[in-house]
Amino acid sequence: MARYESWVPPPPVEAVSQEEELFTELLDRGIRTPETMRSFFDTDRPPIAEEEQPFRTLRELEIAARCDFLSGVLLLGSSVLAWGAERHVLGVLEAFSHMAWILGQVPGTTLEDASARATCVDLDRALAQRVAWRGGRAGAEAVSRFDEAVALATQAHDATSCTCGGRGRASVQATLRALTDGEDGSLATLPDVWTVLQASAAGDGAQRLMPGLDGDDLAYAPYTHRALMFASLLHGYSIPAVWLLSIDQASHADMTGHVTTKMLESAEMQAALNGDLDAGRIPVRPESPDPDDDD
Repeated sequence: MARYESWVPPPPVEAVSQEEELFTELLDRGIRTPETMRSFFDTDRPPIAEEEQPFRTLRELEIAARCDFLSGVLLLGSSVLAWGAERHVLGVLEAFSHMAWILGQVPGTTLEDASARATCVDLDRALAQRVAWRGGRAGAEAVSRFDEAVALATQAHDATSCTCGGRGRASVQATLRALTDGEDGSLATLPDVWTVLQASAAGDGAQRLMPGLDGDDLAYAPYTHRALMFASLLHGYSIPAVWLLSIDQASHADMTGHVTTKMLESAEMQAALNGDLDAGRIPVRPESPDPDDDD
């Protein structure tokens, strides 16, 4: 029998453009960000007791955000696969808004205790999981288990005297607007990114964060879009990561914030965001006055 390689021609090897090399280097730097969080929790003295609230919920949200962050960055490495990163951006921004709520970063809350605020998020998650399982072919035992989870989450939430009914996706846009009020640059775009990607996920796929595309161009995400998605992932994951690191690892928090800021302000990121890379204009990296400054 003939070997597979003998009758299937190898795929063509395409030259990688200088623009793609620059953007890939940027993604490679960004994908290291979660390593700080992993090492942070894998120490002999983790900073938060995960069996206690609100830290259990915060830990679960960080793990979910980390998975979405890494998945999104990997997809952004390909102009064809980059469209698939949009749902992961939504996941990161949702976790970001929930962590901000729990940690008291959202103005206007009447709940002074972080553990009480965590019950708002837990209640919506329990309700959403039950709806998902009921919509599938789950057995009676599984549905009963999630009914019990909803009952426990409702009881814990009712004890706080909060009447929000649970904080889920419906609260994300308002939270992002509150968190980015007065900001500029890619951070200020997070509420609009959420709105447009939510519409896209609901089937309004023609509404993209870019000028209209035609023909084969629809298959390839331009650098402007890929960079905006990457910047959104960086903001959505690194900001709450810094908050968590600040609990007991101030030096790690400072390092994560510094590295992320340098990445967002880098000549490569700005060239991708403003359309220079799409136009074939390669940015000139400014020389750092400090030879030991690693951006």
